Amino acid sequence: MPKKFAVAFLVLVLALFGAACGDGEDRPGNAGSASGSGSGSASGSGSHAGEQTVETIPASEAEVTVDVVLKDFKIEGLPATIEGHKILFRAKNDGPTEHELVIMQGDKELAEIEAMDAGKSGEMAIELKSGKYTATCLVGSGGARHDKLGMNFDFTVS
Repeated sequence: MPKKFAVAFLVLVLALFGAACGDGEDRPGNAGSASGSGSGSASGSGSHAGEQTVETIPASEAEVTVDVVLKDFKIEGLPATIEGHKILFRAKNDGPTEHELVIMQGDKELAEIEAMDAGKSGEMAIELKSGKYTATCLVGSGGARHDKLGMNFDFTVS
């Protein structure tokens, strides 16, 4: 391969690799943002391809509100059972580092309140079917993701 084409190919590969890496989070296809905006999404805004999503709903349609506190490295305020399918999650980051609230079912990300800086809050209203879910934080820092440091909470929707 001529040197000119080899260099062009290398530049293309590096550009594609950089785009796939997101903005520094420890996971591919970063759907969150480090801006601290606290907005919610249902695996939207360029999220991880092929993942199951849930419908977002207007906050006014929520049947139940769940206030969640995110800290290093735990999630507080979530009940073990949420009675109602239309849920407004309001999250506040009381930790000194960036956190997000991701709702998962098995290994599928369903929805998230994007990464928020310390002291910031965000919310999302979603409709979940009856079943078992996990709330987690997938932000990475210090070489480890927060979920690997214990920032998970299992709950049931009935």
